[in-house]
Amino acid sequence: MVDRECRNRLINAITRYAGEEITAFAFDDEISEIETKDKTVRHIVKLLWLHYDDCKDHLAGLSKGEWDYFQRLVLLLHSEAEIHTVSERRWSLRQLAAVVSLAAFGWIVYQLGIGQHLIAFAFLFGPISIGISYWQRHSEAKRQTERPELFPFNAVSQLRRIRRTVPGFSKKRRPAETKIRNVHSALGVVAAYLNTYALWSFFSPLILLLQALPEKAATLQIQENAELATT
Repeated sequence: MVDRECRNRLINAITRYAGEEITAFAFDDEISEIETKDKTVRHIVKLLWLHYDDCKDHLAGLSKGEWDYFQRLVLLLHSEAEIHTVSERRWSLRQLAAVVSLAAFGWIVYQLGIGQHLIAFAFLFGPISIGISYWQRHSEAKRQTERPELFPFNAVSQLRRIRRTVPGFSKKRRPAETKIRNVHSALGVVAAYLNTYALWSFFSPLILLLQALPEKAATLQIQENAELATT
């Protein structure tokens, strides 16, 4: 279903945030308050979360690529097209790596028994688990955005068809004076990574167990309405 009122609210919030009329906190408040059954609106709200920080307030500071991406999201919201998710479970070599690592940790437990010494071994398996996670994210990102300059559209032809259904739409130019976002200092980023590494490594056996299960792969696809599909 298309909830035009909520789509317009989201368009307004995106436009003002990208134009640096509101900050990240205000933007997060506005889009989080949108309640709707329109799956396209809900999907786009989730996609937007990757482009602002909800721990430190800041202006958008969008790069050229982000600006163009926001414009494509706005175009999609102006149209009657909808985002649908196609999900599937899949196996890969990542599950084999997780199973082998988990088996190795189990062998250590069998040989040495349960005790505080296992914490040190858990930290040894942390980099392996983190590597599997990075491998999975990289593979998923590559699969989802083989044409990042078009995402979330599937092809140039689809983007053009949907563009023709929104005659009043015009892509806004990115202000030349926009400064690219730099929210956290290099030291803060390093500290955050080290904290994440420590927590991840501590729970690495449990995470490896989850990583041994088949991955749930979700692909976003834009479904054009019946009238549009025949043009």
